[in-house]
Amino acid sequence: MKKMKVVAILLAAGSSTRMGENKLALPFNQSTIGATALKTTLRSKVDHVLVITKDQDNLHWLREDEDVLHGQGKWSKIECKNASEGQAHSLLAGIVSAEAIDADA
Repeated sequence: MKKMKVVAILLAAGSSTRMGENKLALPFNQSTIGATALKTTLRSKVDHVLVITKDQDNLHWLREDEDVLHGQGKWSKIECKNASEGQAHSLLAGIVSAEAIDADA
């Protein structure tokens, strides 16, 4: 039986308007909320993580996090050009990208 290729989609393209500042960059456990979410996902059994960002996000919220940097082969940044039009667009960008790398789930 073929092993299924499981891909996670991490939605990181929001504008944090209700928060008032970028919640991904907020400090959490010697890191940031965004880096902690990515590290947690990388430690799971998924084969790859697609990090969906808004256009031209420089990922400053990762703050040179060593655990994330060591896992770079296991995650990819996907820019959603129309992320400002709603979360469904980011999710669609993730699904299209997962299909492009032959994800089974």
